[in-house]
Amino acid sequence: MRYDNVDDQGLHVAINAHLVSFAQSYRNAGVSRYTYTLLDGLSRTPTDQRYSVFINRDEAKAASVGTLTGGGGRVEVVAGTQSTKRPAQRVLWEQMTLPRELRRRRVDACLARRS
Repeated sequence: MRYDNVDDQGLHVAINAHLVSFAQSYRNAGVSRYTYTLLDGLSRTPTDQRYSVFINRDEAKAASVGTLTGGGGRVEVVAGTQSTKRPAQRVLWEQMTLPRELRRRRVDACLARRS
């Protein structure tokens, strides 16, 4: 990855949060809870870093009203255009769509958790 814009605007970090779930079910455990807790902490930490958080379309509304949108505008929640609840859909998104989005948004680093 390139780091040529870090001095001007701070580090731009993308986080693949497609496994985050706000449902009261087994999906709101493990990697989902870990990723949400990480995002919540990052949104509260004073820094010049910016975050683009890619989230499943089906969870976007809950994310936009939660603590993920805090952080003084440093956290951008990016909703997917299609559901990625199924593993095959998510893998296709990760392999085809995510790389394009990272280039388009000029991201310096990307965190992608696996279940």
